[in-house]
Amino acid sequence: PRPEKIAQETERLNRIAEEAAKQCRRGAIPTVTPPLSFKETLTEAMKVELPLFCYEGEGTRPLPALLPAETPGSVGAAQGAGTPEGAGNPEGGMIFYGDVIEMRTGQRVAANPQMDHFAMYRYLPCHQACFYDRALFLERQFNIELKVRADYEHFLWCIIRKKAGAAVMPLVIADYEGGGYSESEEGRRLSGKEHREIAKEYFTASERFLYRLYLIVSLQPLREKLANGRYTAAVYDRIKNAVYERRR
Repeated sequence: PRPEKIAQETERLNRIAEEAAKQCRRGAIPTVTPPLSFKETLTEAMKVELPLFCYEGEGTRPLPALLPAETPGSVGAAQGAGTPEGAGNPEGGMIFYGDVIEMRTGQRVAANPQMDHFAMYRYLPCHQACFYDRALFLERQFNIELKVRADYEHFLWCIIRKKAGAAVMPLVIADYEGGGYSESEEGRRLSGKEHREIAKEYFTASERFLYRLYLIVSLQPLREKLANGRYTAAVYDRIKNAVYERRR
């Protein structure tokens, strides 16, 4: 719609909200905003005590069950239309993912805003910062035969095979402490082996060749050392965050 049409419709909805508030003898009049992008909606939701997202799908809860015992100081409600920008036209549900705080450096690590095939071959969002449509796990759970890369393989199945959508959230979702078996020497070897096996299942031979070639040319081993280095990780993350922020 044209900007003037949006402004007229927003003004009309605010008049309706005002009249409804008067009829109900409300002390506060709700404000109707113009349509917002997905990122703008999440940013606005962070400003209120009780953000509500209207959704007609399964797994929802009735409004009375969401209200706290004490009246919140501010409430915001969002009604979606279509799918978040960048999510495409998902046929099999959605995965929402966000950023993490790297506990070793205290640095915010931004998630890649675009989940194309190359992004998924190279690196996925931290699984602790992902929210899956419940139906995706009801249909297929992790392959527990994979000792390190089960979350990676499941993400690829959701996006590539199930045609689920993926949308980044401009929020810090989790603190990432790191460590554990997957970051041990043995775990890294097994992770590489499982990655190669999974990649053969989800990416073509030409894709794998081109992606590996690009990683070699772009000095991926060096960048990985910088990303994990004690004195270089924070600087590396700041540069990567700046690049991702421009693409969001």
